[in-house]
Amino acid sequence: MAEANTEAFGDGRSKLEFETLANSDLPSAGSIVDFEGFCKVLKYIKQATSPPPSGFRARSIATARDRNGSYVVYPSPTYVLSQLGVIYEHWKRYRVIEPGFAAVVAMTALTNLHPFIDGNGRIARIVFNWTLNPSRANPVYLPIYELSALSRCGYLVRLRQAQYHSEWGPLFQFLLLCSERLFYDGGVNLISAQSP
Repeated sequence: MAEANTEAFGDGRSKLEFETLANSDLPSAGSIVDFEGFCKVLKYIKQATSPPPSGFRARSIATARDRNGSYVVYPSPTYVLSQLGVIYEHWKRYRVIEPGFAAVVAMTALTNLHPFIDGNGRIARIVFNWTLNPSRANPVYLPIYELSALSRCGYLVRLRQAQYHSEWGPLFQFLLLCSERLFYDGGVNLISAQSP
């Protein structure tokens, strides 16, 4: 990880992410019917969670160099719209039949593409939770940011395995285990138990 890592845990990001999902004019995932609507949602989330600019990036970006001088260069801005189209098509295809799969792939792909200058992890985590709650009255929220801190960046390691090595199993297992620990207790679905 880069020394200039912006993942400063405990800074209220999960609260901001949750409030963006719960208290905003964000349309439901089920209401998105085209690529333009998907892009509008991404820009809305960006604007709601971090300072401008809220448009897709027009310049190249990379991580800071680590102590060995290594860094990651994100895809060229010339690919942002076309790759967002690929992400949207996958998301649209699986959102209804396998929302967890659609959510994890979209989150990982958005983080890897980095369509904005900053705030990409936050946006990706919100898209993950937004996808899982297309129209729920009592939304489920998985606080991935805090779970990453509690696991000593276990989430980030598994995210990188999926992004750079196409090893998706560890990321799915991590998120599933976290979900089971938070939302199930001794075989009782805590979400159903709380629903009216």
